[in-house]
Parts: sequence; structure tokens; C-alpha cells
Amino acid sequence: MPKQGSYLVEAVLTLPLCILAVVALALIIRIISICQMISFVTACEMKDINLYYRSYMDTVSLCRKIEKSVRNECEALTDFKVKNVRRHIPAGGMDDLTGITAEAKFTVHNPAGIHGEIVFTEKLLTRRFAGTLRDAVPLDEEAFTSGGVSQKVLVYLRYGEKYHSASCSVVKREAEEKNEAAEMQLEDAVRKGYTACRLCGGGGSSE
Repeated sequence: MPKQGSYLVEAVLTLPLCILAVVALALIIRIISICQMISFVTACEMKDINLYYRSYMDTVSLCRKIEKSVRNECEALTDFKVKNVRRHIPAGGMDDLTGITAEAKFTVHNPAGIHGEIVFTEKLLTRRFAGTLRDAVPLDEEAFTSGGVSQKVLVYLRYGEKYHSASCSVVKREAEEKNEAAEMQLEDAVRKGYTACRLCGGGGSSE
């Protein structure tokens, strides 16, 4: 039967190991949380860039926007750079994909005095869609026909920010380039963030 002193010896031997395990776990959690924050901020920036793709045709401005946002949100970073940007990546029958590769460096600290620089490389592949967020709840029929009038307008889901009348010069030009417009109720277009075309005023056709 073990003596009482042997339990004390075992406790003295195992306690440091338990403390190291807890410290190591806390360190791993800290590293993962920083990597997740970097990925989250990068993904949010890519969402905005994809929404307004035509505003970021210049790769330099695109990279700077992402780098600035990530550095502002992640205080632990010592460096963050977008290493590569590729546009029009063909995959899965799509050719409007944008991919980036970025590298982040950060230092983690803990009470045990274990410090080190972590190098985290991320790759993100997104689908480009310029325009506005399409997450609004569709209007019901009554809302469409309020006041006894319902108007239809034309929008371009892939890259448009404006709604147009059927006779708009933009619609005619896009038709020549075989870019199809989607028909939408005026109220619904406004609710989803589209604004009136400056050329035609966005005037819809009554029905």
C-alpha cells in the first residue's frame, strides 16, 4: 500500500506538467483566435471588394485596402501582406472568381514566458459579384401594388448598383454586349439597395 509521502512526490512531479499543459493549451487557443480574426477580416474585405468590383480594378488599391483593415483589427500583428491576387480564375464552370494569398506574422505571449513569432499563410477564393447585398426580405404582393401602381425596373445582378427603365441607354448598350438584365419591382429594388440610374432616372413601367 503506497505511503502518504509517495502521493506528495507524485503531486510535485505531475503538477508542473499540468501547468505546462494548461499554458500550452492557452497558447494554442490564442494562436487560433488570431488566425481566425485575420481570416474573418480578410473575408469581410473581399466581400465588399466583390460587391463593388469595378471600384477595385487596380490590384494595388485592392491589396492596400485589405492590408489596412487587417492591421487595424488585429493588434497582435507584426506584419501582414497580400502576396498574390488572381482574377478571373476558372473553376466549377465559373470564370468570375478572385483569389488572394496573404501572409501574416504575429507574436504571442503567455505567463510562462514562451514567446515566438507565428507565420500564418491564408488562401481565399471568392466569387465576384458587384452590386449591393441581396439579403432583404422580399416584399409581399400588397406592398408591390400599394397605391394601385406597381412599376418594373431592370437591374444587373452580377455587377449593377442602379435600376434602369427598359428604354435606358445603359440597357441597350448592355444588350448589345449580351449582358442580360433582371426584371424587378421598383419597391423591391430600392429595398435591396439599388439606386436610380442617373441617365434615365430609373423610371419604371406601370402595369
